[in-house]
Amino acid sequence: MIEIRATLPLPSRWKIFLRLLVYFSVEDYTNYWNQIFLHNKWGYEKIHHVHHEYSAPIGFTVPYAYWAEILILGIPSFLGPTMVLGHIIIFWLWIASRERLRRPQPSPRRDKCRGGGREREGGIGVRDSV
Repeated sequence: MIEIRATLPLPSRWKIFLRLLVYFSVEDYTNYWNQIFLHNKWGYEKIHHVHHEYSAPIGFTVPYAYWAEILILGIPSFLGPTMVLGHIIIFWLWIASRERLRRPQPSPRRDKCRGGGREREGGIGVRDSV
């Protein structure tokens, strides 16, 4: 069972920073490789093609996905906190800050897929520039 602490004392700023760095790194890395997997031949034919049936704006097509894709892409969000346990304050800061950073950005790799779509393959886009 995952035990996220909610007791005092609160973690130091340095510990918060390091845990958030791990959480973001794990999420970005696993989201990137999940997208690579979903765009290979098998992943696209069996799972991801449903997501690309329509070329509507991203807000309408993202929720339209095969159930397995929703599970696969949801795992990275909680993988970091399960690997490196922390305080509940760190967890809430991570959830709040990752939502703030998930702004659509142009990605050259997605151009071939959605015709100039404005979405990233990784969680916050660090791996997209590699």
